[in-house]
Amino acid sequence: MKVLHTITATLLIVLFASTTFAQDNPKARKIVEDSKVKFEGLKNFTADFIYSLENPTNAATNVSKTGKIYYSKGKYAIIMEDQEIYCDLESMWIYLPEDYEVNILEYDPEEGFSLEEVFGLYGAKSTARYDGVEGQLHKIFMAVKDESLEFNQVKLWINAKTELLEKAVTTNRMQTRTTFEFKNIKTNGPMPDTTFAFTETTRDGVEIEVIDER
Repeated sequence: MKVLHTITATLLIVLFASTTFAQDNPKARKIVEDSKVKFEGLKNFTADFIYSLENPTNAATNVSKTGKIYYSKGKYAIIMEDQEIYCDLESMWIYLPEDYEVNILEYDPEEGFSLEEVFGLYGAKSTARYDGVEGQLHKIFMAVKDESLEFNQVKLWINAKTELLEKAVTTNRMQTRTTFEFKNIKTNGPMPDTTFAFTETTRDGVEIEVIDER
């Protein structure tokens, strides 16, 4: 369960990282601030993603996953092969396909992933540097000075045309790298509220076990 929450939190953090930096590069700041404004104006978005975690001291703990995210104003659904996570800001559903089991938890705003909290994550305790372009993507390097945060370096790749984030790499103080790469980003499409709740009672002809902890 802890790993699952870590994946979800990290994904949303790198998607919506804060844009206020101390002693930062003006060009880098403007690119990231413009990206924030663009995102805040979106009704919703979907994207395919690749997630990987690389531990230089213990390769056995390395992780690689692919999935799809649906997001709308704080509500989200993250679909991966081995787990599915749904949140409608009232409840959270965690479905494990291998076990045909869904755990339902009460939504806790303090443990959630609201944009307001995430945008304020780095605040003035970071600096930003412009590292040029890679194809159509601006490369931004952020040095995080807040020792209470898990990672101290963040690299962002922001599309120069769409102003949307397409790749993010975080590095912690143990040099463990977490990478998210986003493909097939689509914005402002039809997305009913049922997208963010798990309502199935059976799958593949098998009855789903419900563990309701609300």
